[in-house]
Amino acid sequence: MSSTPEGTFRRLIDPMPAKDLNAAADLWAPDGTVEWTAAGRTVATSRPHRLDHFVVLTVRDGLIALFRDYWSPLSAAAAAGGLTGLIDSLEIDSVDGKGA
Repeated sequence: MSSTPEGTFRRLIDPMPAKDLNAAADLWAPDGTVEWTAAGRTVATSRPHRLDHFVVLTVRDGLIALFRDYWSPLSAAAAAGGLTGLIDSLEIDSVDGKGA
């Protein structure tokens, strides 16, 4: 059993198709944390969405100590049906000198 970050990540994702959550849970350090978002259905629009992301995995002694998930707020706003509002708010803030 590999204790490298890559080996630990592979042991995390391999049981996913079988929905073997116990195997995945066994890979976590007692104080391990996850910063994570997933695909689902948007409440406001009832539309399905998928947020593309990448993961930074910190492994300690072959166990997951931190699972940090990076995603796009623009994709999230689009999935929620609020992309136009988000863009409008950025433009207003820019005109006022308060925004990006």
